This record gives sequence, structure tokens and C-alpha cells, in this order.
Amino acid sequence: MFLKFLITAISDDEEEWKKYSYAAGVSVATLLHSLLLHPTMFANQHVGMKCRVGVCSLIYRKVRYSTVLTLSEDLNQALSKSGTLTGTTTK
Repeated sequence: MFLKFLITAISDDEEEWKKYSYAAGVSVATLLHSLLLHPTMFANQHVGMKCRVGVCSLIYRKVRYSTVLTLSEDLNQALSKSGTLTGTTTK
């Protein structure tokens, strides 16, 4: 709104104090916009990073758990084939 008035004041021959007041209005509006939106954007980014870390941790745990299960199954199969698990050996 201040920008519209500023452009109109520059195109028409308005008084100098009106031009300066519109320019100050644009500056103050921009400053308030930055001061009010920065904490909100920071909070949004913070929550997003927490979600990202949580999902990555969940995927890591799932892969680690499935890898441990696969390795234990492979070990059990290998031991049962060699007979070491039951105490008997096959030759």
C-alpha cells in the first residue's frame, strides 16, 4: 500500500515530506514483515529438521534390525548345515 502511494507521489509532483513519509512507510513495513516472519520460519524449519532426523533414525533402526535378523538366520543356517549347532559333525 505504501509502495503504491510512493509510486503515485513520485509520478505526480507531491510535496517532499509525503515522498519521504511513504518511503519510511515502505521501510517500516518491510522491517516489521521481517521481524514477524523470521521466528515463524525458524520454528517451521526447526520442526522440519526434527521430523527429518526422526525419519532417518527410524529407517536406520529398521535396516539395522532387519540386517541383524538376516545375519542371525544365515548364521543359524550355516551352523545347522555344518552340524556345529547340534553338537554333531557331518563328514
